[in-house]
Amino acid sequence: YNTFPYSNNTLKSMFLSLPFFNNTNSFIYTWILEKRIKMADEITVSSSTLQRSYGGTFISSSSNEDLFDSDLYKRDEIRETMGWEDYIVILFAGKVNRDTDINLLINAVKEIDQPKLKLAIVGDNKIKNIDNQDKFYLNTFQPSQNIAKLLSACDLVVIPQNDTHSTFGKIPIKLYEAMSSSKIIIAPDTDDFSDILSDCGFTYKSGNLVSLKEAIVEATNDLELSNNLGTKAREKYLEKYSKKIMSQKLKSFFDKFEKKI
Repeated sequence: YNTFPYSNNTLKSMFLSLPFFNNTNSFIYTWILEKRIKMADEITVSSSTLQRSYGGTFISSSSNEDLFDSDLYKRDEIRETMGWEDYIVILFAGKVNRDTDINLLINAVKEIDQPKLKLAIVGDNKIKNIDNQDKFYLNTFQPSQNIAKLLSACDLVVIPQNDTHSTFGKIPIKLYEAMSSSKIIIAPDTDDFSDILSDCGFTYKSGNLVSLKEAIVEATNDLELSNNLGTKAREKYLEKYSKKIMSQKLKSFFDKFEKKI
């Protein structure tokens, strides 16, 4: 029931959610449903954090590793077309909402003394006025094919996810897309991100500007070394989270469930 409106007091949350009584994603409805989870015959969860809380079978989201494979695209040509040839490019691709601390990432890039550092924000048309435009590239939502090309062209991916009640146990698909694309990845140090990126990426203290800046500087100081982590990220993705692996897990899950019917 980590949804809107939310306070740390259950009764207060219920009171705050009364104006949203007709919304099935409001606190009251989700609170009631959570209390009935154990009544289910089987449970699937999409993260280790949720599995620790609710049990069940872990079946993660999955990217299309055949599409998100940087070796399929002409990186240099794409970078030239984008005007990125001389830049170290950070990509954020996705929806900007209350779960995403995009301002933390913007401020980190602004404050890092690296004139060739550029942040590409793809997926939101609300961000229009940013100082020092040379450091930023803005674009609206793009189809998956275009995102795959942009991932091949960028140098690293930052996922500035807030650590809040609404992001509890949430692993965005953009993480798996970046792993599949062999990218250097920086994400907050919450449980699942830390576990997944322990040997193939960088983490920063959630919500901490200084920590994020340090992670970006560390990742970009030696791109060759960091790119090795990107290679490991794809290897780990193919081994544990790929479409093929998750399809097999889903089949096994439903085979087991079918026997109970």
